[in-house]
Amino acid sequence: MSLYTITHHTEYHYEEDVILGHNQILMTPPSNEDQTCFSHETLIDPLPDCYRERTDYFGNNTRYFSIERPHRHLKVTAVSKVQTAPARSTSLDDSPAWEETADSIQKSNDISCIESSLPSHFTPLQSQSSAQEILQNCFPPGRPVLRGAMDLALLVKKEFIYDTKATHILTPLARVLRTKRGVCQDFTHLCLALLRSLGLSARYVSGYIETIAPAGRPKLQGSDASHAWFSVYVPSLGWFDFDPTNGQARSEQYIETAVGRDYADVAPLKGILFGGGSNTMKVAVDVLPDLRP
Repeated sequence: MSLYTITHHTEYHYEEDVILGHNQILMTPPSNEDQTCFSHETLIDPLPDCYRERTDYFGNNTRYFSIERPHRHLKVTAVSKVQTAPARSTSLDDSPAWEETADSIQKSNDISCIESSLPSHFTPLQSQSSAQEILQNCFPPGRPVLRGAMDLALLVKKEFIYDTKATHILTPLARVLRTKRGVCQDFTHLCLALLRSLGLSARYVSGYIETIAPAGRPKLQGSDASHAWFSVYVPSLGWFDFDPTNGQARSEQYIETAVGRDYADVAPLKGILFGGGSNTMKVAVDVLPDLRP
């Protein structure tokens, strides 16, 4: 098991007064079979005029706040202490064939399972020949579903280039497929679209991953970042997570904050502002090992 203290700091500066701002935060790690959240604190500056917590449709810990007076900056800092569990030892090749899995899902009465197999706004079905080639390579007839999911993550890692300047939130998947460039969000959306096109249930997972500093060099403060990966559902076995950006299954280095159909459901911080003009944003994330319980 690994224990971490995660600090996620977001800061906005506005050119003009923001008269009113409504915001939603999804930065609270849940406690589940993969991790235990011992503590969480959210600090907001300016102090909000309205603040409340709730559990959203997908079971995520959600915080809502509004600032109802003029302001030119917003700082949100989320600090969590989380212990992650060792990865499950399920053999990828012992999972059922993907066709059997898809058939079980489509016959299921579980609404959440079925809706995770359907396209969403950021994961439209892909009909390009390149998409079909990926599916044929990773999911030939009879391939165990978890082995296919791992092969998909490995293929994206091998053939796609991580490039922070290549895409933005509205970049269509067709372009990602064509250029083979993007970031973790793009690669996760691509995998979701491909898996769902087979009738499989897959969801978007938002969270963090610990990065390791080069040997002999200290880890830079703020060098970590929020991360994204995908999760595949196997009836009777549960959800299994894979990271296409790094070409690996989830390990103790991963900390989950939220799940949903795509990025729109799990954005760490989003809102509606009245006023403000142009703005600048700064984000810093630290995922630090913690030896204290």
